Amino acid sequence: MVIYCQSITASIKKAGFHDCTHAYAVTIDGAKKLLNVQTPVVYRADDLLSATILKGELNAFVTEPKFFDQEVFQNATAQSEIR
Repeated sequence: MVIYCQSITASIKKAGFHDCTHAYAVTIDGAKKLLNVQTPVVYRADDLLSATILKGELNAFVTEPKFFDQEVFQNATAQSEIR
């Protein structure tokens, strides 16, 4: 089981355990896999992705630098960075 991201290229990493699910894209096949795991619903979104990735049931990748991030992580003193 791979817990940490593993570099594939300078910009792409194979995902490992992660939290804070706030922006992601899935293929139709990936969506079907996630739906099957969530029938019945047993995971919250963060746990669903991490569990299926760590079990090797879902291929997932992250970008470096991040395409998206939660505004609170970027600037906790700002009221909002969404304009």
